[in-house]
Amino acid sequence: MTVADKLSALLVERMLWDHEAESIIQAMREDDAHAQLTEVFDKEWEGYPTQFHAVAWTITKQQAIEWIDANKPQHFARSVLTA
Repeated sequence: MTVADKLSALLVERMLWDHEAESIIQAMREDDAHAQLTEVFDKEWEGYPTQFHAVAWTITKQQAIEWIDANKPQHFARSVLTA
């Protein structure tokens, strides 16, 4: 499973729809602020240490909250991501 696939799956596990998770991952790919993370999106998730997993998830979760606030401010997944 790639880094992007795993982060997308984690978003779906937290009540986002597949297409919403894909939109968030795509927004991250297009944002230069996430360039260092997105460079490894197509590499294997299991090849990175637990510390990387934690940082990648924290960054993705913050991006998801920003996406929700901009696109669906009443989305029920927001409370799951901020808990």
